[in-house]
Amino acid sequence: ELDGLEIGGRNLLYNSAFNNGLDGWAHNGTSTIELTPEGYLKNTFTEARSTPGIRLLYNKLNLEKGTYTLTLKVDTSNLASIAFFRMYLIGDSSGSFYIDIPRTNGMGIVSVTFDIPEDRKNDTFYILTKDRLTVGDFIVYDWLVLMRGNKRVSDWTPAVEDMATQSQITQLSDA
Repeated sequence: ELDGLEIGGRNLLYNSAFNNGLDGWAHNGTSTIELTPEGYLKNTFTEARSTPGIRLLYNKLNLEKGTYTLTLKVDTSNLASIAFFRMYLIGDSSGSFYIDIPRTNGMGIVSVTFDIPEDRKNDTFYILTKDRLTVGDFIVYDWLVLMRGNKRVSDWTPAVEDMATQSQITQLSDA
């Protein structure tokens, strides 16, 4: 009996647990990124201006109108209390779209569900902060998941682009 069967969503963000190092990710504004010994992405603010943060370099997002959920395992406790913490989508669509992300006190999982009011095309995914930053403030990311729907996840799932193809697996086993 398959009636009522629901298939889980798909993570729309490439390399969002940083298993391939920083591949696909870059800093934004006056900040740096590095991979910590634990495999986390650390985003450090080098000046108290602009909009420092992280962005996905490729894997442009084409999101249909609807409900989406962003879930992250992140530590924002080293970020000035006045600074905002937001996800932005900026691209070919009319205007940017953003949502505020809850802050954490230590490494924790936060989730926010939001509605995209119209189809968005060729968007770049950003997480940015601004307003009264302190040089040396930083955010540490363990993983990020962006999925269509309203379900919060409790662990990271790979994007389709993270998965090796069968021919790639065969090539590795033959090597």
